Amino acid sequence: MTCPEIYHLYLERKTKQEIHQAYHEVNITDHDEMNEGFTPLHLACHFADLGAILLLLERGADVNAKDNRGETPICTLGRCRLENADENDLEEAAKRLIAAGAKIHRSGQETTALIEAVRNRHFAMAEAIISSGVKINSANINGENVLHMACQEAWFISLDREKSANRLKRMRDEGWHPDIKITEAENELARFQEQETEVFRLVKSVLANGTIDPEEKSDAGKRPVDIAMERGITTISALLTGNDPEHDELAALSGGMDVFQALIYKNKTALEAILRMDTDLQRVYEDDQKTSFKGKSPLACALMSSDFMSAEMILKAGTDPNWRMPDEKNAFAVWASHNDASSSDDEQYLQILTLMLSRGWNPELSSDNRGNTALAIACLRAGYGPCNTAIRFLLDHGANPNATNNCGQTPLMLLCGGNYWDGYIPRIAALPRSYPYGWKQCGPEEIAAFELLLEAGASIANKDNWGNTILHYLAASSKRRELHQMTEILEEFGLPDIQAVNNEGLSALDVATAYKNDDMIKFLLQNI
Repeated sequence: MTCPEIYHLYLERKTKQEIHQAYHEVNITDHDEMNEGFTPLHLACHFADLGAILLLLERGADVNAKDNRGETPICTLGRCRLENADENDLEEAAKRLIAAGAKIHRSGQETTALIEAVRNRHFAMAEAIISSGVKINSANINGENVLHMACQEAWFISLDREKSANRLKRMRDEGWHPDIKITEAENELARFQEQETEVFRLVKSVLANGTIDPEEKSDAGKRPVDIAMERGITTISALLTGNDPEHDELAALSGGMDVFQALIYKNKTALEAILRMDTDLQRVYEDDQKTSFKGKSPLACALMSSDFMSAEMILKAGTDPNWRMPDEKNAFAVWASHNDASSSDDEQYLQILTLMLSRGWNPELSSDNRGNTALAIACLRAGYGPCNTAIRFLLDHGANPNATNNCGQTPLMLLCGGNYWDGYIPRIAALPRSYPYGWKQCGPEEIAAFELLLEAGASIANKDNWGNTILHYLAASSKRRELHQMTEILEEFGLPDIQAVNNEGLSALDVATAYKNDDMIKFLLQNI
C-alpha cells in the first residue's frame, strides 16, 4: 500500500475501516509525489481523519516531517478545506500532534499551522495550539502573525455574514422558498455569527497568551489593529486598543478609534459613538497615517474629504466652526482650498453652509492668517468645490463685499486674480518678483461671481495697500472673452479712475501693456 493508493481510497469514498487498514499497511515514511510529497501523516491530516492520525502516531510517524512545500502534518491539518470536516476532530488531532512533539513555529516554510488554522476558520484547533504553551509568535511570508490573520479573517467572516443575512431576507421576502431552504439559510447565517464570536474569543486568547506584540507591523507596515479598524471590525479593534467591548457598548461601537481614525476609515457608526463620548473636537490631527489631515481639525478633515455626513455629525456634536487651527485657518478655509474639482452639488453645499451658520459660524471673522473673510476665501478659490455656492450663500446672508484683508484687497480683487503679496520689490529690477495681481485667469465662474458682488454693493473705488484698483487686477487676469463680459458688467456700475496709478506709479494701462493684454489696452484707451 502506498500514499497515492490511500489518496484514491478517500476519493472513492471507501469506508473508514478500509482506509485505516491501508494506513496499517503503508510505510510511514512513504511519500506521494503527486500530492505535495505528502507522507501518510500529511495525508491523514489533509483529510482531517482523526482515527488515521492516531493510528499513525502509534506507529511512530514523524510529526515534523516536511512535504514538498516545507510544511509539517500539523500545518496541513490547519490548511484543511473539507466542508464536512469535524472541528472537534481537528482540535483533538492538533492536541495529539503537539503532544507527540509537533512544532508550530517551524511547521511551514512560508506560514505556520496556527496561521493556517485561523485562515481556514478552524478556531477550536487554533485555541488548542495557543493553550498548549508552544511558541506562537512566528509570522508568514508577508510578515503577518496570527493577530494579523485573525483580523483579516474576521473581515471575511463579516462579509459572509452580511451576504448570508441579505440572502435570508430576500428568501423570506419572496415568500415562495420551501421551509427546508429557509432553514438551511438560517443555519448558514448562524454559522457565520458563531464564527464571529469564535474569532473574537481567539483574539482574546492570543492577547492573554502575551507572547505576541499587538503593535507588530507586517511587511506592508500594518498592525493588526490597523486591519481591524480599516475593515470595520470594531469589537476586535477595541480589544487591540485595550478596551473592553464586551462590557462597554461605546468601546464596541467605536472600536477604540479616535475621531480622526473614524474619518479616515469612513466608519459612521464609530464616529457616532466617539461623538457620544464627548470627545474634544477643537484639536488637530498629528499622526503620519494620513498626511493630508495633518494639522487639521475633525471638521476640516471631513469637509476637505467631501464627507458631508460626517461633517454634519461633527457640527451637531458641538464643534466650533470658527475655531482656527495652528496655521490660523478655520474649517471653511480648508474646505475651500482642498476641493480641486468644481461640482454642481449645490444642495449639499448649501446644507452644510446653513448648518455651519446655525451652529455659530461667523463668516465675517478672519478665516486665515491673512485676514480673509469667508467671502474673500470663496472669491479667491472661485470655480472650485463649494466656493461659487458659498459666494451666493454668503452674499444672501449679508456678507460684507468690501471687507479687506491684510493686503487691503477686497473680495472683488481676489476674484479677479488677486492673492497675498508681502510687498517685496527687489532692488535690482532684473530679478524675478511677484505682484498682488495676475495670480489666475478669470473664467465663467469668476464672471458670475463678479456680477453678484457688484450687485451686492462691492465698491469699484477701493484700492489695495499698494494703490491698485480693480482695473489693475483685471488688466493682469482677464482673457478676451471674459474681459469683454466683465468690462460690460463693470460699465453698468461705473468705472473707477482709469488713469489712477499705484504706489509704483503704474496705471492699469501699464499693467495691461506688461501682460500683453491687447483687449484691455483697447478698452482702457477708449475710456480715458
